[in-house]
Amino acid sequence: AGLAGYGPIDTETARLLAGIAASWDVPEVNPDTGDVITVDTYRPSAAQRRFLTARDLHCRFPGCRVPIRKCDLDHTVAAADGGETSTKNLAGLCRLHHTMKHATPWQVTQHANGDLDWVSPTGRTYRDRPPSRVRFRSANQGDQCDRDERGKDQRGKDERGATPGRPHGNAAAGPRSEPATASSHRERATAPF
Repeated sequence: AGLAGYGPIDTETARLLAGIAASWDVPEVNPDTGDVITVDTYRPSAAQRRFLTARDLHCRFPGCRVPIRKCDLDHTVAAADGGETSTKNLAGLCRLHHTMKHATPWQVTQHANGDLDWVSPTGRTYRDRPPSRVRFRSANQGDQCDRDERGKDQRGKDERGATPGRPHGNAAAGPRSEPATASSHRERATAPF
């Protein structure tokens, strides 16, 4: 067995912890990317919340721009009706539109790409697309193949972009630091996550 934030644990310890745990989170993980797909609990995982915050940016009711930090992460198909706690079934809704979805004849469906189709009480359909098409990739994809076994890329810089023995960033750089250039900012801005 494994304990999140700790690592492998023996069977006896797992049984002890299982007996006193208030709840369990059993995530389904994409084997290729390591992304969390679903969690068998009502509340989204931290990884799902980060993804939805990056994807949605604001309330997903058409025309509403309440920032995502003030929104609820709502199950499009209610959990009570069998809806999964999955990024394919969650979207940010401000409290007004979250309440409206449950208390009025408005209906909403979510597509796998995050698009929401809202159907008004009069039958008119409104499509809301996620404002951000952010896509995450796992750490073992992309430029990782350019790094040697010590975590340095081919230019001798580590994964933060720092040269060993030199300060990273602007904090307390000291007299040895060189002024930032447009090309150094461009290089950092285009580096993979």
